[in-house]
Amino acid sequence: MNEIKKRLSEVGYIRKVLRKLSVEIGARAPGSPAEREAALWIKSEFDATGISAEINQFESPSCTCTGSKLTAEGKAFRSTPLQFSPAGNVAGEFVFLGDEEMAATASFKQGAVGMLMPVATLFDRQRLVRELAEKGLGGLVVISPMTDTVNGKLVRDPTQRRMPLVTVTHDVAESLMRYVGRTVELSVVATQSIHDGISQNVVASIKGTSPHWMAVCAHYDSASSSPGALDNANGVAALLAVARRLHGTNPKASIHFVASGSEEYGGMDLTGRGMLNFFNRMRDNLENCICLIDIDDIGRKIGTPIYYVAGPKLFRETVTSAPVTLRRSFKERWKFEGGDNGAAHQFGIPYVWFYDHSLKTYYHTPKDTIRHVDFRKTAVFIDNIEAMVRHLANCGPFSSYVRTEFVTVRPARFEDIPSICDITEKAFEPVSLARMRQDFFGERLGAKNWSVYKCRDLEEFCRQRIYQVIVAESAGRVVGYATWLFDSEQGIAEIGNNAVHPEFQGKGIGRALQKEVERRMREEGFTRFTVNTLGVDIAAQKLYEKLGYIRYAESVYYLRKIPVP
Repeated sequence: MNEIKKRLSEVGYIRKVLRKLSVEIGARAPGSPAEREAALWIKSEFDATGISAEINQFESPSCTCTGSKLTAEGKAFRSTPLQFSPAGNVAGEFVFLGDEEMAATASFKQGAVGMLMPVATLFDRQRLVRELAEKGLGGLVVISPMTDTVNGKLVRDPTQRRMPLVTVTHDVAESLMRYVGRTVELSVVATQSIHDGISQNVVASIKGTSPHWMAVCAHYDSASSSPGALDNANGVAALLAVARRLHGTNPKASIHFVASGSEEYGGMDLTGRGMLNFFNRMRDNLENCICLIDIDDIGRKIGTPIYYVAGPKLFRETVTSAPVTLRRSFKERWKFEGGDNGAAHQFGIPYVWFYDHSLKTYYHTPKDTIRHVDFRKTAVFIDNIEAMVRHLANCGPFSSYVRTEFVTVRPARFEDIPSICDITEKAFEPVSLARMRQDFFGERLGAKNWSVYKCRDLEEFCRQRIYQVIVAESAGRVVGYATWLFDSEQGIAEIGNNAVHPEFQGKGIGRALQKEVERRMREEGFTRFTVNTLGVDIAAQKLYEKLGYIRYAESVYYLRKIPVP
């Protein structure tokens, strides 16, 4: 009976959090006064629990749109401002632009109001919107795919400050088509506030007995015009509930509960700005970080409860051994998802993401309300999240830092990619097949230097396989790196691109990197290793042979250039 009362009490608390955030406060767009109000309330809830919380501010674009008006020949049509739309008024000829590909070549009069049918990716769409503004389009109407509601994040670029942007339902768009070629009027209203350009995280911590730590997060902001009950007030409710359960415990690792802001901005990389700020604040202590647990989009009435795992094998196995009942998902190749877990990914930190796998019918819309929340399912999520936190808080970090006389070998981060590319260009120039091919043909292929192609592929590898990249750092400078790949079907691990900056060669850095690569490949369960290099790269051949690799086969690469008549 006591357990039943306890469960009912917790469900009541979840309802309280949801009502406060999604009903009383409502839409909590990044940088808005409502987001700030929500942060202050969440802090008060942590404090009331007995876990002192602090608010950490950081710069973030602010969404302060309050409404829009769209009329054609005196008739009003319901519209909603798109996230970060600038305020403004425009009247001009109404033109249907088609999809993004068609819109890129569409012709229109200066100051016209266009209507776009979105089918491309967000990145392509936002690039197009900037181009349309530069060409003189006065305003833009973006069609939401739903017939009875709108998605306020179909465009969410704060750098475009010239052209008012709104979205309409598909039904409204059909009615607007009859006004093509006529004059329409569009206006977006926005307010500025003292919090313009600022968001904030709410951080509450339970101190552990070791120097190790982990983070548990849920973003509390919502898409503009959305109450954000599922995305992500319910996640905040779970975060607070888990913190309440763990208050008074004595974990081995410190647990930082983070209610993160500005996740719904996400930047061009779609990554939550709040958690990026959090990890930046913790960068001097990343060596002691165990992982991130992200709670986002849980408790849908229709959806499959799941947790996604990303990180090295030892981490995946440890997570799998936790007393968790939900279905898990992990792959050898981790897709960069963005969101708050994307911040962990960018820092090379393992993570667990709890969410509901679903169609997300109400995602980023005004219909994301409390009526679509399954409270019993949410309670099950809370049980599983608590179990995972307790389990991992008794572990140590899963990513090692190795110190030698000259460098520290550590996990790579996204911020290291420019240095990795610079090292690649300098170190590979004398021994790169791409460079030799360019020299053979006597010109820059595709009008680009050889290094552009090599670095482009390497950057993509780093973004999608960051847990398979390490760097050597000296006095805060990245001076070397190494990558590796896994062929699980054949049971072979392969050394990929690796290099040391010419200024730091001859100090044993390459050997230190390769020893750590071998340790990590063994940790993943591989005992068969392979590597290939060019015949002209004598230094690399000597290194691999010293490490025990046996020269086995050689290949010949042919080129041919046909004279132009």
